[in-house]
Amino acid sequence: MSEADFEKSRKNFLIEGMLSTTIGNLSTGAFLAGYVLYMGGSQEFSGMLLTIPMYSGIIQIFTPIIYEKIVSRKAYVAIMAPLHRVMLGMMAFIPLVFSDTPTRLTALFILYAVSFILLQLTSPAAINWIMSLVPEDTRGKYYGRRDSYMLSAATFFSITLGIMLDFFKNTTPGTGFFIIYCLVLLFAILNFYFLAKIKEPRVQIRYYKDAETGRQVPAGANFKQIFIVPFLDEKFRKVIKVSAFWTISITIAIAYFPIYQVTVLKLPYSFITICIMIQTITMVVFARLWGKLADKKGWFYTLRLAAMVLAVCHVTWFFIFDSTLFLVPFMYVLGGIGWSAVNLAFFNIPFKNSPQKGKTIFLSLYAGVMGAVSLVGTIVGSLIVKFDGIQIVTPFGLKITSMQVLFLVSGVSLAVVAKYIKKRFEAKSAYM
Repeated sequence: MSEADFEKSRKNFLIEGMLSTTIGNLSTGAFLAGYVLYMGGSQEFSGMLLTIPMYSGIIQIFTPIIYEKIVSRKAYVAIMAPLHRVMLGMMAFIPLVFSDTPTRLTALFILYAVSFILLQLTSPAAINWIMSLVPEDTRGKYYGRRDSYMLSAATFFSITLGIMLDFFKNTTPGTGFFIIYCLVLLFAILNFYFLAKIKEPRVQIRYYKDAETGRQVPAGANFKQIFIVPFLDEKFRKVIKVSAFWTISITIAIAYFPIYQVTVLKLPYSFITICIMIQTITMVVFARLWGKLADKKGWFYTLRLAAMVLAVCHVTWFFIFDSTLFLVPFMYVLGGIGWSAVNLAFFNIPFKNSPQKGKTIFLSLYAGVMGAVSLVGTIVGSLIVKFDGIQIVTPFGLKITSMQVLFLVSGVSLAVVAKYIKKRFEAKSAYM
């Protein structure tokens, strides 16, 4: 590949990122919660559906078996990733094909689940592909520019289509959702076009010597390496443990924030998307500050502070009623501050605390375990939400729903996680 090929490929990855991020915004959160509500789905069903992107990560355990042995990761990613996005666009046609609610919701769940399984299967290969195109000394600048473009595109379409949904909401809500997911389908086709134009540097397949047979075999071909070796590493095992505590504290409630806003508070989609924009901008601003703090104090110190911020945020959501809606934008700002640190910490902590040799296998297992824990958290959250018929009435006449109880439980759990991190990790130099 020539330098011109690398430059063109980086530009095409930038455009691809704008399209994929916009598709992601339109296919999750408040938009998806509203679509489920339109098709007659329950709050529990919405919660299980909205957390599929998290617990489908279980499948990543098997990715080293696949992509460590293939010569062209481009062919793998350029087919599977757009197919994932095409399936999201196909959600537009579910109400047209099926008339009864149970069949519609079953079709939606299957389509959404298979879609994100495909995405999870391609994620490690896609990351390696883009990393191979960007020189290490310019990655910060490139990713910063790419993130700003992705943020701008996703924000524009989210706000515009949120206003459109509000326009159709009281007349023909199905029309608004049909337009959104038809646009997702169009963006998916464009996404395939730009992915296909990106070139790939030659991939060197790594081999290792099998201890039993003495033969050279492709990396990732041994199931023992994937499922046993990472757990034998005491340092990495403890990282998995604290990450699991964190993940279950988050996933019991994370899906119900947009559901609560759409179904209980009945906030306009345009208002929600503007709040999301504010949160995203907050994340971009604070990411640099958190990064500097992590360089001085370490990632576990940073993660503990983020857990405390999100604990306050989640507990405060317990007190959000119609009379306290003025707090909602502040909750998005607080969430943005916390999540900007979390995203950085959980990118760096497993990476820095796993051995260089076999790192891909360690990270894939980590993603798979967190996916499994996410599923447990989702199930626990849905069981709590089922008690929505039992409402608590405060002395002020305010009714507390089961989702608010869920936010409170999540916040308290995050506070416990923060204390656990301080006790077990911060003072130990072995952890980064």
